[in-house]
Amino acid sequence: MKRHSIILLFSIGILCLSGCSRDEDISIDTRPLLSYFKGIVNDESILYEQRDRWDNKIWCSSVTKFGGKIIRVGWYMNLLNQSNDIIKINISLFPVRKGLYEIVPPIDYDNFYSEIEIRYATYKGQNVRYRPSEQSPFQVYINNIDDSYDSPIITGHMNGILYNRENPKDSIEIKEASFRVQDHLKVSLATE
Repeated sequence: MKRHSIILLFSIGILCLSGCSRDEDISIDTRPLLSYFKGIVNDESILYEQRDRWDNKIWCSSVTKFGGKIIRVGWYMNLLNQSNDIIKINISLFPVRKGLYEIVPPIDYDNFYSEIEIRYATYKGQNVRYRPSEQSPFQVYINNIDDSYDSPIITGHMNGILYNRENPKDSIEIKEASFRVQDHLKVSLATE
């Protein structure tokens, strides 16, 4: 009986080893991290890491310069949450600086302003727009701005609630979110 047990164990071991091939390499994605978003959106954890320079789910969409200095930057993050709703966050910052932005709805659309909005999002089966309220500013904190390229690399974090413009009882809360955004096509081409 001992002999049968040893043969059985030996056979199982050989089968396990033969199932593993040295050619198969389970590896971690080592491509450089270009842009990312990590946070909680309406109690759902979202992690999006952008490693492909042609991926445009996070995109630096506009940069305004004056006298060779970047004064305004805008970007969007097109994120998918676990229930397959698309949340597209548009952010514009003016003036571009490190530190805290407390963003409320703009009063004068003819001037530069800082803004955050979820536009044309497919959320809860409908297209809606969400914005901060004047009573509850949305907080965006910029930790670092690398403006050594044509388009800056911006890192920071954000927290706040954005309200449905048509129904203020409907809201999207973003908390404990950190991000890095860059025009990865311009930056990665400049570094190659």
